[in-house]
Amino acid sequence: MKTYSLKIDPLTNEEYIEVALRGQQVLNDPFLNKGSSFSEEERLSIGLSGLVRANVSTIETQRARSYEMYSRKQDDIERYIFLQSLLNRNETLFYSLLKEHLIEMLPIVYT
Repeated sequence: MKTYSLKIDPLTNEEYIEVALRGQQVLNDPFLNKGSSFSEEERLSIGLSGLVRANVSTIETQRARSYEMYSRKQDDIERYIFLQSLLNRNETLFYSLLKEHLIEMLPIVYT
């Protein structure tokens, strides 16, 4: 069942995703979950207030924080588990992190 659709804003001509899910359902969908990157407007419109951190973080901040956690892992198995867990929670952040550190992480992802 498709829970979202791609739309184009007629005023700005920008693409956006219209989401049929609300609250915890959005956070449980790794494709839709952006963690603390949801804007205040998004949080209000899809019912995330109180379900995510109060502060809004950019994807760059989330990526840096995730890379720091990844770097603290002791071995490749722990790194693999960390990346798989991230993929299962937040695909946007996972692919952003992977793209930024592709050479380093590809051998871990494709183990």
